[in-house]
Amino acid sequence: MNELQKKYFSDQSKVTLLKKDEYLFQKGNENNRLYLLKSGKVKGFDPTDRGEFFEGDIGDFIGLNSFFSYVSTARMSVIALEDSELPFIEKDNYSHDGEDIRWLASDFMPVVVQMLIKRQEQVYEHNLRHQEVLKELQESERMAS
Repeated sequence: MNELQKKYFSDQSKVTLLKKDEYLFQKGNENNRLYLLKSGKVKGFDPTDRGEFFEGDIGDFIGLNSFFSYVSTARMSVIALEDSELPFIEKDNYSHDGEDIRWLASDFMPVVVQMLIKRQEQVYEHNLRHQEVLKELQESERMAS
């Protein structure tokens, strides 16, 4: 991780600072950046509340889908849960048909897989908690009747 940070995210002029409750980007908007959460905490969520979300911790990459796909549209909204610092790289600096994008993809592939697994686990845990709450609610309604 430190190698990626040094290689890609060391340009001090390419840093976004978010205050708590500020949006990094919103679902449906264009996002051509890949962010590294250097400090703070963010949450990605689907504002249509389809149960999709993730919580980003220090060291996580934000904007993976829009950065590595040909479509640069954000799938989720991302908001700061606390003041956060996010250095970034821009998609426009990497040609999709050049050697640089192959190196970039090769460098990031293990991280992308790890992040996808982490996000799937978060969704799974959220769904389990949701099911437990529904069961408690059903039990309360049963007892009330």
